[in-house]
Amino acid sequence: SADERDRFLNEVRLARQSWLLLAFLGLAGFTIVLASNRFYAYQFTYDLTLILVGYFAITHILRNERSLMAFLSLLVAIHMYLAFKVTLGFSPENLTDGYRTDFRAAGSFLGDENDVALAMILILPVAVYLFRQKRSLLARIFWGGASIIIFLAIIFTFSRGGLPEY
Repeated sequence: SADERDRFLNEVRLARQSWLLLAFLGLAGFTIVLASNRFYAYQFTYDLTLILVGYFAITHILRNERSLMAFLSLLVAIHMYLAFKVTLGFSPENLTDGYRTDFRAAGSFLGDENDVALAMILILPVAVYLFRQKRSLLARIFWGGASIIIFLAIIFTFSRGGLPEY
Protein backbone atom coordinates (compact mmCIF):
# COMPACT_ATOMS: atom_id res chain seq x y z
CA SER A 1 0.00 0.00 0.00
CA ALA A 2 1.01 3.64 -0.26
CA ASP A 3 1.43 4.03 3.52
CA GLU A 4 3.82 1.08 3.70
CA ARG A 5 5.83 2.43 0.77
CA ASP A 6 6.07 5.88 2.37
CA ARG A 7 7.12 4.37 5.69
CA PHE A 8 9.80 2.30 3.93
CA LEU A 9 11.13 5.34 2.05
CA ASN A 10 11.32 7.32 5.30
CA GLU A 11 13.29 4.51 6.96
CA VAL A 12 15.86 4.28 4.18
CA ARG A 13 16.34 7.99 3.61
CA LEU A 14 20.02 8.58 2.82
CA ALA A 15 22.17 11.28 4.32
CA ARG A 16 23.89 13.80 2.07
CA GLN A 17 27.25 12.08 2.58
CA SER A 18 25.76 8.77 1.42
CA TRP A 19 24.55 10.40 -1.79
CA LEU A 20 28.03 11.84 -2.34
CA LEU A 21 29.57 8.39 -1.87
CA LEU A 22 27.11 6.92 -4.36
CA ALA A 23 27.94 9.70 -6.83
CA PHE A 24 31.64 8.93 -6.37
CA LEU A 25 30.91 5.27 -7.04
CA GLY A 26 29.06 6.26 -10.22
CA LEU A 27 32.01 8.39 -11.29
CA ALA A 28 34.39 5.51 -10.59
CA GLY A 29 32.18 3.21 -12.66
CA PHE A 30 32.11 5.72 -15.51
CA THR A 31 35.91 5.96 -15.55
CA ILE A 32 36.11 2.26 -16.46
CA VAL A 33 35.05 3.26 -19.97
CA LEU A 34 37.52 6.15 -20.18
CA ALA A 35 40.54 4.57 -18.47
CA SER A 36 43.63 3.49 -20.38
CA ASN A 37 43.96 0.54 -18.03
CA ARG A 38 40.39 -0.66 -17.61
CA PHE A 39 41.29 -3.54 -15.33
CA TYR A 40 42.64 -1.25 -12.60
CA ALA A 41 39.67 1.09 -12.96
CA TYR A 42 37.33 -1.89 -12.68
CA GLN A 43 39.25 -3.23 -9.68
CA PHE A 44 39.00 0.14 -7.91
CA THR A 45 35.28 0.36 -8.62
CA TYR A 46 34.76 -3.19 -7.39
CA ASP A 47 36.69 -2.54 -4.16
CA LEU A 48 34.81 0.71 -3.58
CA THR A 49 31.52 -1.12 -4.10
CA LEU A 50 32.44 -3.68 -1.44
CA ILE A 51 33.39 -0.93 0.99
CA LEU A 52 30.12 0.89 0.35
CA VAL A 53 28.10 -2.28 0.85
CA GLY A 54 29.66 -2.54 4.31
CA TYR A 55 29.11 1.16 4.92
CA PHE A 56 25.43 1.02 4.02
CA ALA A 57 24.94 -2.18 6.01
CA ILE A 58 26.42 -0.58 9.10
CA THR A 59 24.62 2.75 8.72
CA HIS A 60 21.23 1.15 8.08
CA ILE A 61 21.34 -1.88 10.36
CA LEU A 62 22.90 -0.29 13.44
CA ARG A 63 20.09 2.02 14.44
CA ASN A 64 20.27 1.79 18.23
CA GLU A 65 22.65 0.92 21.05
CA ARG A 66 21.44 -2.67 21.29
CA SER A 67 22.21 -3.45 17.65
CA LEU A 68 25.57 -1.68 17.98
CA MET A 69 26.47 -3.85 20.98
CA ALA A 70 25.47 -6.96 19.05
CA PHE A 71 27.64 -5.88 16.11
CA LEU A 72 30.63 -5.16 18.36
CA SER A 73 30.12 -8.49 20.11
CA LEU A 74 30.19 -10.26 16.77
CA LEU A 75 33.41 -8.49 15.79
CA VAL A 76 35.09 -9.43 19.06
CA ALA A 77 33.85 -13.03 18.75
CA ILE A 78 35.39 -13.31 15.28
CA HIS A 79 38.68 -11.98 16.62
CA MET A 80 38.47 -14.36 19.58
CA TYR A 81 38.40 -17.25 17.12
CA LEU A 82 41.52 -15.86 15.47
CA ALA A 83 43.13 -15.30 18.88
CA PHE A 84 42.47 -18.93 19.82
CA LYS A 85 44.09 -20.08 16.59
CA VAL A 86 47.15 -17.93 17.27
CA THR A 87 47.47 -18.89 20.94
CA LEU A 88 46.73 -22.61 20.60
CA GLY A 89 48.80 -22.91 17.42
CA PHE A 90 51.95 -21.77 19.19
CA SER A 91 54.68 -24.33 19.75
CA PRO A 92 58.21 -23.66 21.08
CA GLU A 93 59.62 -25.84 18.28
CA ASN A 94 58.54 -23.16 15.82
CA LEU A 95 60.96 -20.59 17.22
CA THR A 96 64.28 -19.98 15.52
CA ASP A 97 66.54 -17.49 17.30
CA GLY A 98 63.53 -15.98 19.04
CA TYR A 99 61.49 -15.55 15.86
CA ARG A 100 58.42 -17.49 14.96
CA THR A 101 59.07 -19.42 11.75
CA ASP A 102 55.73 -20.97 10.85
CA PHE A 103 52.88 -18.57 11.29
CA ARG A 104 49.56 -20.06 10.22
CA ALA A 105 46.73 -18.16 11.87
CA ALA A 106 44.35 -17.64 9.00
CA GLY A 107 44.19 -17.15 5.30
CA SER A 108 43.78 -13.93 3.34
CA PHE A 109 45.64 -10.89 4.62
CA LEU A 110 45.96 -12.39 8.10
CA GLY A 111 48.64 -14.88 7.10
CA ASP A 112 51.38 -12.58 8.40
CA GLU A 113 52.00 -12.23 12.13
CA ASN A 114 52.25 -8.44 11.92
CA ASP A 115 48.83 -8.20 10.28
CA VAL A 116 47.28 -10.47 12.91
CA ALA A 117 48.88 -8.42 15.68
CA LEU A 118 47.43 -5.27 14.14
CA ALA A 119 43.95 -6.82 13.93
CA MET A 120 44.18 -7.90 17.57
CA ILE A 121 45.44 -4.48 18.68
CA LEU A 122 42.54 -2.77 16.94
CA ILE A 123 39.88 -5.01 18.51
CA LEU A 124 41.33 -5.14 22.05
CA PRO A 125 39.84 -1.77 23.14
CA VAL A 126 36.43 -2.93 21.88
CA ALA A 127 36.70 -6.10 23.98
CA VAL A 128 37.66 -4.05 27.03
CA TYR A 129 34.74 -1.70 26.32
CA LEU A 130 32.32 -4.65 26.21
CA PHE A 131 33.81 -5.94 29.47
CA ARG A 132 33.27 -2.59 31.17
CA GLN A 133 29.75 -2.10 29.80
CA LYS A 134 28.31 -5.43 30.90
CA ARG A 135 26.67 -5.67 34.31
CA SER A 136 26.18 -9.41 34.82
CA LEU A 137 29.02 -11.40 36.32
CA LEU A 138 28.91 -14.06 33.61
CA ALA A 139 29.13 -11.48 30.81
CA ARG A 140 31.99 -9.67 32.56
CA ILE A 141 33.89 -12.94 32.96
CA PHE A 142 33.34 -13.77 29.28
CA TRP A 143 34.43 -10.38 27.90
CA GLY A 144 37.27 -10.10 30.41
CA GLY A 145 38.48 -13.52 29.25
CA ALA A 146 38.12 -12.41 25.65
CA SER A 147 40.29 -9.38 26.39
CA ILE A 148 42.95 -11.56 27.99
CA ILE A 149 42.93 -14.05 25.12
CA ILE A 150 43.25 -11.27 22.56
CA PHE A 151 46.12 -9.74 24.54
CA LEU A 152 47.86 -13.13 24.69
CA ALA A 153 47.40 -13.50 20.95
CA ILE A 154 49.24 -10.20 20.46
CA ILE A 155 52.13 -11.61 22.46
CA PHE A 156 52.09 -15.00 20.70
CA THR A 157 52.29 -13.44 17.26
CA PHE A 158 55.88 -12.50 18.15
CA SER A 159 55.39 -9.37 16.10
CA ARG A 160 58.12 -6.87 16.94
CA GLY A 161 55.80 -4.03 15.99
CA GLY A 162 52.70 -5.51 17.60
CA LEU A 163 53.61 -5.33 21.27
CA PRO A 164 54.94 -1.76 21.32
CA GLU A 165 51.81 -0.59 19.50
CA TYR A 166 49.70 -1.80 22.37
